[in-house]
Amino acid sequence: MADPNRMASMRPRHPMSRRTFLRSVGAVALSGTSTASYGWGVESHHLVVENVPLPLPNLAPRWQGKRIVQLTDLHANGRDSASLFRRAFAMAAACKPEFIAVTGDWVNDNLDHMDDIFQGLSQVPRDIPIIGTLGNHDYGYKRKEGTIDRALCAMLKAQGVRMLRNELWQPFTGPGELCIAGLEDYWVHRCDPATLNAVPEDAASLVLSHNPDSYDILAEQRWDAVLCGHTHGGQVRLPGIGALKVPVTHTEWSAGLYLPDGPKTNRLMYVSRGVGHWFRMRLFCPPEVTCLTLECPAPPRPHSLPPLP
Repeated sequence: MADPNRMASMRPRHPMSRRTFLRSVGAVALSGTSTASYGWGVESHHLVVENVPLPLPNLAPRWQGKRIVQLTDLHANGRDSASLFRRAFAMAAACKPEFIAVTGDWVNDNLDHMDDIFQGLSQVPRDIPIIGTLGNHDYGYKRKEGTIDRALCAMLKAQGVRMLRNELWQPFTGPGELCIAGLEDYWVHRCDPATLNAVPEDAASLVLSHNPDSYDILAEQRWDAVLCGHTHGGQVRLPGIGALKVPVTHTEWSAGLYLPDGPKTNRLMYVSRGVGHWFRMRLFCPPEVTCLTLECPAPPRPHSLPPLP
């Protein structure tokens, strides 16, 4: 005897009416539009503070618990960047850091919207140093000419920003003192790994390098941690899939804290999602202000922060 429940499940369904079909299509379109509107109008402005522990081997005890803040990928655009920068730098200052590091892509290939950046810088008290490096967009479209980057650095220096162009900055000298190496951009072939040769042997070394792919030319150098940006975290990340596109070779380093050498060393890399954007859309990938707390001595090595969805 046939199973009536199974037979019922096999009965042909009534064909979908035109009204039902249009209602379903409308619901899907509305859902997509709502998601796009959220990503465009809400999440791209929804700055979050990421609190990240940063253990550095041999760091002097005086740095224990001290905070530094990383901002990156501002991409001044003249549309919404002034208000975004004011909030980002105010949030950075509220972390009460020893200094703020901006790791490149201040602008979008031109200097048309520097006032947006100046408004952001004005939110930081003068007793908090600001240091910076350059990203690929800071050299302009004709990157070989070198005019945009020089003018940009001069304008930022006039605002009190210490720009590091393959240079070192060490606030204090002595065993375990923090030494910061600011490198130029990897994509424009100006990142000079030899800069790290001048890091004192007894220092705890922190590298600022815009592009995480620069690891390929830094791997043989001595350093303890590197702070990067450039990826924007992919800007659009889907649950269960991750970033749809990341503009680097090492796509495994899209956002978060990593052990780039694998488990064999304590060296760390942090890749920030950044403040600005290429285009206004962000989805499941909000802009960030990164507050890093220095730790000494180093705890057991992490594998990475939990991945973004």
